[in-house]
Amino acid sequence: MNKLRQVFVWFLRAWPVIILVLLICAHIALINRYLNSWSLINKTISLITQITGGLIILYSIDSNIGIIKKLNLFEICTNYLKEFPSFRKNVTFETHGSNHVTMSPNAKLSFNRSPKSLEEKIDYLQKQITEVKQEIADQTKSLNERINKESSELKKLIENTKIELGQVKKQIEDVSIGGIKIQFFGVLLIIYGSITGYIA
Repeated sequence: MNKLRQVFVWFLRAWPVIILVLLICAHIALINRYLNSWSLINKTISLITQITGGLIILYSIDSNIGIIKKLNLFEICTNYLKEFPSFRKNVTFETHGSNHVTMSPNAKLSFNRSPKSLEEKIDYLQKQITEVKQEIADQTKSLNERINKESSELKKLIENTKIELGQVKKQIEDVSIGGIKIQFFGVLLIIYGSITGYIA
């Protein structure tokens, strides 16, 4: 049973040809039933199939544009008309500039008396060493926090890029594969309509 289902699904993948065969069968049945009006039947079917085929191809193109640009043919035509020079309004931009310079120094300055005795000099050097160590520790901590922040943002950017690449890949597959059968069916209808019209 599963094998038959797989064969049926495989058979349905050729739906453009199947529909065309059914259309040909219906066409032949109409001619056999109304043999005296075969010319009118051919002309009518020719007109309908060619118009339908053109509309199907146009629909496929519109779908592909919607996948890529998130627009449809109507919006593209509307935007094209809006870009006509006589419809565009001149816009004047006024800029008001103001220059402000703000300075906030981050330097730590300590003014002490010049040490005189040996003990004062040793205490002074120890304080300087302590301040330098603290300054290095603060800068190291700030640098590590900044590195961690940048790393986190970089990871998020990489993840977003992967997601966008996946979306672009899917869009390309939808455009290149998804619309082929519809376009092929439209071409078959146009060809069949042209042949039928020629016979009529």
